[in-house]
Amino acid sequence: MVPGLSWYYNWSSKPLECSDGHGVGNTELLKSGTVEFVPMAWGLIDEGSACDAGGDCFRVDERGGGASCRQVCEASSWSFDPEGECYACYHEGISRAEFLADIPGQAKYLLGFNEPNFKEQANLTPEAAAKGWRHLEWVAEEKSLSLVGPATNFCDPTPGAKHPGACIESVNGQRMFGLAWLELFYDACTEAGAAKRTCAMDYQAVHAYSCGGVSWMIELMKAKAGLIEPSAKHCQNGIQDQDEFGVDCGGNTCAACSEHARAMFRKPVWLTEFAPPKNDCGVESLPALEERTLKFMAQELPKLHNDPYVFRYAWFMPKVDMVNLDHTDLLVEDEAGILSPLGHFYFGPITSGAAKD
Repeated sequence: MVPGLSWYYNWSSKPLECSDGHGVGNTELLKSGTVEFVPMAWGLIDEGSACDAGGDCFRVDERGGGASCRQVCEASSWSFDPEGECYACYHEGISRAEFLADIPGQAKYLLGFNEPNFKEQANLTPEAAAKGWRHLEWVAEEKSLSLVGPATNFCDPTPGAKHPGACIESVNGQRMFGLAWLELFYDACTEAGAAKRTCAMDYQAVHAYSCGGVSWMIELMKAKAGLIEPSAKHCQNGIQDQDEFGVDCGGNTCAACSEHARAMFRKPVWLTEFAPPKNDCGVESLPALEERTLKFMAQELPKLHNDPYVFRYAWFMPKVDMVNLDHTDLLVEDEAGILSPLGHFYFGPITSGAAKD
């Protein structure tokens, strides 16, 4: 573990365990609660239909650290098609009882679905997510946890697209960009919506990958919440004009249409993944990306840290060995727990000792 780290999650129901016994879950900082583990219900199986009967209904990232699924996924060229073996193995199905038993006693929060608007992630329509949300509420109530809503992200809305960045198909003609999905989810979480009840949620979550910064995403959410005026002029004319992301209701620059959705967007935000990708920065070399990332951190970290609307944020990710992810790490390659220069900046004076790290 590194100085300044106060919380950790891994898209799963329990801390990472490794076959050599040196998993993160075995560290004293995590066991003592000095560093807080946050469990996540990564996704649902069939809207959670088997939950009540004790069957597998939640999906979580593979709880053994991924090693047992590596061979299966390599055989399919790491295809995360929801119908494929790699998806089912790596995003393991477990029951509510198993999920409950996994959660450490020190846990305080429960994270909801991971990028449900992506086909190769949780792959849920807003209505399906709303119908299954009661199962997360059950876990949260049993463990006295606060609930964090689903984390969406930008995606490719091309109909029929099949690749890691593809959106789920449009819903009622509306492309499933992140905030559009959230707006429909919030409206589905009402007595008049698919959930047939008001869903319990204490926080909302979002992901943002942009070399231009991430504070703009936070500002868009504030506009949805009615906390600031939306920047686009047509958002204020009372007409459902077309804009670059769809119609006003469900677009990304305009305030939410329903008062319920507006109220949900007012809840504090967890930015659970963010980083500037190499392709978005327009650079090819690692040194150039590291230089650009340092400027990004200097620009964005103070904004995130000082904004009361942002409850927590997390860099994606400290260290990763997947070649298709072109974000910079915070740890030195081939070293255990050694901060890189970027890591030292990230955990520097701006964030040291505070909750938002």
